[in-house]
Amino acid sequence: MSGTILRLGYSDPLTGVFGAHPQLGAVVDLNDGVTFTLERLAIEPATRTVITAGNVRTSGERGVRGVYRHNRRMTAELRLGPMGTWTDLAATVRVLVAWMAAPPDLTVALSYQPLGASSPVYLDVVAAAHDIPPDEAQWLRLELESLEVTFVCRPTMRGDRQWLQNLVVNPGFEVGSGPPVFAFGDAFVNTNAYSLTAGAAPTVAANVMTVPSGTTLKFGSPAWGAINLWQVRFQWVTGAFDRFTIHYTDPNNILFVQVSSGGNNYIIQQLVGGVAHAVATGTVTLTTGNWYWINITQFPTVPGDVAYMSASLFNDNAGVIGTPVSGGSLTGPTFDAVTALSGQMELQAIGASFPIGGAFANVHIVSLFGPGGWSFSNNNGTGAPSGAWERGGASTYPGGPATSFGAARIDVAPAGTLNAYCSSYQGGAPAGTTAIPVNAPGN
Repeated sequence: MSGTILRLGYSDPLTGVFGAHPQLGAVVDLNDGVTFTLERLAIEPATRTVITAGNVRTSGERGVRGVYRHNRRMTAELRLGPMGTWTDLAATVRVLVAWMAAPPDLTVALSYQPLGASSPVYLDVVAAAHDIPPDEAQWLRLELESLEVTFVCRPTMRGDRQWLQNLVVNPGFEVGSGPPVFAFGDAFVNTNAYSLTAGAAPTVAANVMTVPSGTTLKFGSPAWGAINLWQVRFQWVTGAFDRFTIHYTDPNNILFVQVSSGGNNYIIQQLVGGVAHAVATGTVTLTTGNWYWINITQFPTVPGDVAYMSASLFNDNAGVIGTPVSGGSLTGPTFDAVTALSGQMELQAIGASFPIGGAFANVHIVSLFGPGGWSFSNNNGTGAPSGAWERGGASTYPGGPATSFGAARIDVAPAGTLNAYCSSYQGGAPAGTTAIPVNAPGN
């Protein structure tokens, strides 16, 4: 029966993957043409019992369903060897005997693929028997004569597990991404991405934006929640209070990181109802005129649970992130689970000017945790828009094959032009699946 596949192994109940047995070891091929050769195979058909129902007021009965209550048998006739040595022969037979003796104490599965079939089916073995002589001295004759093994299996055969998903790839609407998903980036060619909410207008020179003392700039999307990475390259000026506001709700409800002069000069703070609550505090020593990098993360959480925050300071190394600043790593939970955990970001200079940027890559970027499989791109524009993701039912698309869990969102910068888009297409078929349509024209 050359071309027929018959193997003993283990079917993982969680994944359906067929492979080595956790106790018995590697898969045993019962028709490899070297150790075992399959000469005959007989499979009993499964017996179905029809369940009937009747009524005393009507004649006859009707079948309501059919069930398979009885196991089926598979009998295989095998020829062993030839083997090079008696040791090889004995080891092979002992392995086969161990597999045959395992069920029902250990779960064993058969992989069966007849000649011409494109994929295997699997049978769960509940008992097994064989005609291998108990006297090992008689095993030599198995190279000349066939041996018979019988498997008692559950009545149904099953194929490989099928995983179904939406036609348009959008796993991130249900599950967050692994790597960061780009949402905002500014190279500081201009100040178009920022709205002035207090103070004097910022200036730009040589890809550096200088925020004057007493100035607050707002940017980003009001739909931003958990932040995978907010990264800023900034220059330290003695006497400054540089504030990186992660989310601003109103003057009394803010979540921010602040670097300032003096002791305990590095803090993550949540302002709730006008009362300040320290999430984490530290002390760092910065040199005036030197450039530094700050990385801020707001980890995702479930409704009702506080969010964990982290902030890290690094020295600048010719335009790339260098060594960590001593004491520059802060982590901690927010004071509550609802205040200022979503919304736009702010940059605020207090006490001294606040230069940020430089003619380098990724000097000011924001990345989100999801959705996975989607990406946001901003090309060839003079205004830096922000990508975001909404979960509100009013923004989702109702006309697809499945209910939409969320919607892509682009927030336009206060000034400038843009060429931005969200995409889920990663290559391959079906071609052209770039995004789910919007709910209505003009959205």
